[in-house]
Amino acid sequence: MDFETFTIRQVAKQTGVSSKTLRYWESVGLLPKPSRNYNNYRLYKPGVVQRVAFIQKAKSVGFTLAETQQLFELAKRKGTACPEVVKWTDKKIQVLEQQITLLSQLRDRLMVYQKEWKKKLSCPPLSVSEVCCLIEAIPLIPLRKGGETHAIPTKSRAQHGDRHAD
Repeated sequence: MDFETFTIRQVAKQTGVSSKTLRYWESVGLLPKPSRNYNNYRLYKPGVVQRVAFIQKAKSVGFTLAETQQLFELAKRKGTACPEVVKWTDKKIQVLEQQITLLSQLRDRLMVYQKEWKKKLSCPPLSVSEVCCLIEAIPLIPLRKGGETHAIPTKSRAQHGDRHAD
């Protein structure tokens, strides 16, 4: 075996990435196609370890594999992808802020419901199709165009136990 190459097992061991993942990354173009030895084993050049580390780092800060592939292509064309990384992180931060807001709102709604639900841990079903009266009692209130709905706690239903006011 050539001293300047690594088998997939060696790359996996050095990087902590499974051989299966390395083969997948190769199949989608994130890793260069390796040469093969007489047994048809993959033989990766030493730079692949740095490339795998880059992919892992990019994933750790929220870049998708497709975005990482685009970064490789940009770097190949322009010499660096750093300006795009800055632009993309601005967008990613905005999306995360929106997700944090939505998740905080969901947590708050769940806390309101949980407080009420703990007072009434179970109830007999009103019909054979009812699964849980606690969830069944949540009103659906349309919030956006397109028919999306959200369950929003209403004091009157929660306080009076009105399960079928709709």
